[in-house]
Amino acid sequence: MAGNTGKKETAEEKEKRRQISLRNLDEETLKNLALAYLVNEEKDFGEADNSAVEQFKYIPAITGEIEHKNENGKNKNILLNSLLGSRQGGKRYTGNVSEYKIINDAWNIMHESLAGVKIEDVLKLIGSNSAFAKGYSDKYLSDFLESENDKDKEFANVIINSYLGYFASSGISDAHSKKAVAVRKNLESFLTESMKEEAERKK
Repeated sequence: MAGNTGKKETAEEKEKRRQISLRNLDEETLKNLALAYLVNEEKDFGEADNSAVEQFKYIPAITGEIEHKNENGKNKNILLNSLLGSRQGGKRYTGNVSEYKIINDAWNIMHESLAGVKIEDVLKLIGSNSAFAKGYSDKYLSDFLESENDKDKEFANVIINSYLGYFASSGISDAHSKKAVAVRKNLESFLTESMKEEAERKK
């Protein structure tokens, strides 16, 4: 973030970062990995939630394409980045990457991406069409996070935490829905096979 370097971003740089951030926040595999981290870390979620997320979010993300946009807007593979970044002294093949680091990396990318978008973007990400206050909605969250005013930072954090609450709830709900569908299909398959066996037995 610009606030960490002390250098003020230009309007053009902010908008470039916003576009990259929006692409990251729309990347399904990145979100699934970040969700696995969030559900694992937060005490509010139980084993059933963790199990559903692992089976229907985390594993599909790991076995699919795991990419995000870097600061130049180019695709960057999270797994490869974690492997290369874990090398000791820059020596080839000395890395040691854990599953935890991969989901933590995804979480950090997502969290940083949130800081780069506008408030109106966050509203759209949670499915809201509200235009509650144009004076606020088109401002970047980074403007508030990097403010000297504690109220501004608190304001931004409420927005970020609200988005993350929605993100977690909707992601877990989707994982449970997929699990329910899998249970139904397994039962249908079992009954179909059982009926075939019964028909064969009666011949």
